[in-house]
Amino acid sequence: MALRFDPPPGWPAPPPDWEPPEGWQPDPSWPPAPEGWTFWVEDGASVPAPAEVEPDPAIYWAPQAPPAAQPPPQQTPQFQPPEPPAARAGAGLGFQQRIQWFGLAAALTVVLGSILPFVSYDDPGPRTWQVRPGALVASFFFGLLLSVLVVLTQQARLRVAACLSLLVLGLLGFCGYMVFSVVGLTSGTEEQFSGRTVHWSPGPGLVLCILGTGAVALLSVLILRISKVSPS
Repeated sequence: MALRFDPPPGWPAPPPDWEPPEGWQPDPSWPPAPEGWTFWVEDGASVPAPAEVEPDPAIYWAPQAPPAAQPPPQQTPQFQPPEPPAARAGAGLGFQQRIQWFGLAAALTVVLGSILPFVSYDDPGPRTWQVRPGALVASFFFGLLLSVLVVLTQQARLRVAACLSLLVLGLLGFCGYMVFSVVGLTSGTEEQFSGRTVHWSPGPGLVLCILGTGAVALLSVLILRISKVSPS
């Protein structure tokens, strides 16, 4: 007895004597066949399809269109977890330590400037007025005081007070050295006995003191800002 193709429930009825060609696949929109379904039965062994379902040869015989091209899957951006606070604090501490080293170098620049030639006089002849050794000694210890305050910024409980002291003293020192330079370049000072006006220009020592005090004031502000991010 001849065999015929028996479509599963929900599939359209095939034409009589239809056999699937090589490589044929059912339409993806058709429901799946029940498990264990027998596709080939003896002719007359199964119940024929209902009358209202007309066979449609085009469904089985028409070449199947290739599946529509699917758009490439969009790559989901990988989630980057935020940097842990401990890592950010560690980076802040490393930068803060570098700033403190720069501040210490700036304070020691004031110490060095107090030892080097402080000013150069316009008149190389003998004079009764000159920068007193006591002023240079005071400038030397002023630089040492700035150095000690920079070291104290490494202590968390003293950092704010030390930075504020550095800011005030650094600005005062910067202004004082600058005023002394401007006076020497413009009006000068009059000698008490000879009445001669003495002018001077900033020497290497005075220039270092100006740069050192200005840098100390600036770096104290940076240390304060960094300590708010990593107070430990």
